[in-house]
Amino acid sequence: MLSLLIETATERGIVSILESDRVRFHRALPYGLNSSKYMLSAINEGLTLLGLTATNLSFVAAGVGPGSFTGIRVAVATAQAIGYAVKIPIIGISTLECFAPINDGPFAVCIDAKMGGVYYVTGVKLEGNIFDVSKPAILPIEKICDKIESITTIVTPNSSMLRPKIEKFCGEGHWEWQELAPDPCLMGKIANEKLMWGQSSKNSTLELLYLRKSQAEETKKTGN
Repeated sequence: MLSLLIETATERGIVSILESDRVRFHRALPYGLNSSKYMLSAINEGLTLLGLTATNLSFVAAGVGPGSFTGIRVAVATAQAIGYAVKIPIIGISTLECFAPINDGPFAVCIDAKMGGVYYVTGVKLEGNIFDVSKPAILPIEKICDKIESITTIVTPNSSMLRPKIEKFCGEGHWEWQELAPDPCLMGKIANEKLMWGQSSKNSTLELLYLRKSQAEETKKTGN
């Protein structure tokens, strides 16, 4: 079973093609919030290198946020277009669930929500498996401290931006910070589980997980 995985909601975008649980192609996109503009060329590169076309795919999975509004929309629109064109299921995965720590233990995945605070989930990694993942949520920076008090590892795509903000309110703490990209094997595992449980879309629609309003929406609301 061949699958295409797309995640461009953060500074660390990826495109991967998996065969069952084996990564056949992986491309880390150029760092930055405009990584989605490199996505289509990476998809074409992967399919060409493997001698495939979109018709060989069994499904497409895309990160649905939270994160960059543009990055989310571009990834999802691409998944929808491919799904519609070749009549295959598409699967949405929370961007926060696409990250995992290197080491075992309790962890948090945190993504900078800019003025909105921080997007986060918590979970536990044990013998390479992920358990007890919380529901994706957003909190003001000053309120995240209690959520990460018992955490040993914080995973984020951009520690240079987020770490100073968290340490300003929570102190330097005892956390090991790991700046990582989404894990294609974890994405593939989640996608296959969702497919098995019937949690895929066969009409090429996905619900986006913004968790907060865009800057344009906030500006319109305040009239500034």
